[in-house]
Amino acid sequence: MLNKDILTMIDLTVGNMFDQSADPLQDLKILKLQESSWIIRLCSINHNSTVLDYGAGFGFIANEISKIAKKVYIYNVDKLFIEYCSNLELETYNNQPVDITIMKDVVENFSIEYFDSVLTKLDTKKLFFNYYNSKLFAHNPPHEYTFSFKQIETLVKKHNYKVLLHEKNSEKCKVLAIKNCG
Repeated sequence: MLNKDILTMIDLTVGNMFDQSADPLQDLKILKLQESSWIIRLCSINHNSTVLDYGAGFGFIANEISKIAKKVYIYNVDKLFIEYCSNLELETYNNQPVDITIMKDVVENFSIEYFDSVLTKLDTKKLFFNYYNSKLFAHNPPHEYTFSFKQIETLVKKHNYKVLLHEKNSEKCKVLAIKNCG
């Protein structure tokens, strides 16, 4: 039986998506392991990479990446998640420069102003995140914040990033951006 804190964390992370499962944490782990595989390929993570999983949640993605990357840091505003990740021996982020920052399933909790402040604080060369497109969810957004690509593009340009990939599907838009060096 999962304790109440874990169930609360699952609800915070994915809502009732796994209510029918006997072990929603295991289902979530399987999903995150699949996601980590394509994130590693998409972001070209290798044994020389230092990575920040911003909004690491249970740390499933960060833990998988740590098997490949030189160093992986985690960050989360919720202390329950940080405590949970401490069992995985993942180091907490403390404003270190990193090669790659992953913001998987957290930007939808940001206002554009908060996202701007996060990007101001980060020292990262490559940025991967997903967000909800306001055009896709114009009548009934599933999350508090949705953005247009123009807003995202303006924000990343402000912080000297160039968008390498902007992929849209029926649910989310994914962005991979790299810091301009010149």
